[in-house]
Amino acid sequence: MLQEIQNELVEIKQDFDARTQFCEVTATAWENGRCQLGGKVLDGAILTAVINQLTIRFPSVDFEATAVALLRQPHMPTLTVCTNLTGLHRRPSRISEQMNQLLNGWTVEPLFTEGSWTFVRQMDGYLGWVQSGYLCDPPAPPPTHMVGSPVCLLYTKADESTPLVGRVMGSTAVHATIVSANWARITLAGGRVGFARLDGLRPLNALPGDENGRRQQIIAAARQLLGVPYQWGGCTALGI
Repeated sequence: MLQEIQNELVEIKQDFDARTQFCEVTATAWENGRCQLGGKVLDGAILTAVINQLTIRFPSVDFEATAVALLRQPHMPTLTVCTNLTGLHRRPSRISEQMNQLLNGWTVEPLFTEGSWTFVRQMDGYLGWVQSGYLCDPPAPPPTHMVGSPVCLLYTKADESTPLVGRVMGSTAVHATIVSANWARITLAGGRVGFARLDGLRPLNALPGDENGRRQQIIAAARQLLGVPYQWGGCTALGI
């Protein structure tokens, strides 16, 4: 009976969309008509759905699910992406499928860790693995601007002849302090600071509020990305 229940759990798992739902439930013990379940699920709704399906298939069995861990709890902590760009992977490995990319300052919910990787939930509900070293506890400084160019270069000073501090990808929301007619001081999540030209930034409070204005801005931004190579899961000028 235990193996039959386990086989059914494998089938039930296929009903969930792994991009936004997590279900890893196993049948761990069987005794006197009672089956002990273990493993992890994203939340109580998924666990309830699993139990309901098992009860339909095995109406005479009493299922005990107290050992199944619920990954999402009320008041979940969050972590912030503190590198300029990192991948969201299907498995805890750099060579696994990249399902999406995360920009500096994005917030994620950490669900559990495995080695040097953290399984996270994005704010839009998508799930995946991120290298733990690219996540930090402090929240990003409050954003004031969005990077409007495909790539924004950060310099050590407000001078293009000075060394580069790094690069910030288009659509990243940043905290900018205007220091001159052409330059702003940028503070990124994770503490990196540099200077960027203002013509590559858009004030958040000046973004179009009407549908036509937003449409025109999207078209203008898309034109800047003509010729960008294809990359599975990519969302920047390095690959889309």
